[in-house]
Amino acid sequence: MFAGQSLSLMAQSAYFIAIARLLGSSEYGVLVGAAATVAVVSQYDSMGSGYVFLRYVSQDHSRYREFWGRILAITSLLGSGLVLSLWAARHWLLPTCPALVLIAVAIGDCICSQMASCCSLVFQAFERMKITALLGLAVNVLRAHPNFLSRAWQFAQEEFMKYFVRD
Repeated sequence: MFAGQSLSLMAQSAYFIAIARLLGSSEYGVLVGAAATVAVVSQYDSMGSGYVFLRYVSQDHSRYREFWGRILAITSLLGSGLVLSLWAARHWLLPTCPALVLIAVAIGDCICSQMASCCSLVFQAFERMKITALLGLAVNVLRAHPNFLSRAWQFAQEEFMKYFVRD
């Protein structure tokens, strides 16, 4: 569990460094502002249903279907509602942030990230701690992966232009 969380922290650090280098200072500021705004509200979209699952299903595994359905319904409905609310209030909350950036960050944090967090609690209820640790790592690696590919592609293009296009 400790190793998985340590690797997850390193992947998250690499993700932030890659994003900061890929974007300029003003674009990075807009992204961080959107992420911070979404992070304030995204914590409430599962309404603790993952912890309720952990409490009751860890004692009685036969109640899995009932509580897993509640997790899916609550996280999907409240997450979608929060995404729509953020979209509707974007002019007041983040007037300089493009709507697409805010929506992408909101969907990622309010629905996908919360669902991954609840899945981690599901595996914890069944005492599968290795999978619990790997889920956190997988989320951060998948966040960093497109950024590294994008940076590698940009680097390859620059090197190509230096090598083949000479003044």
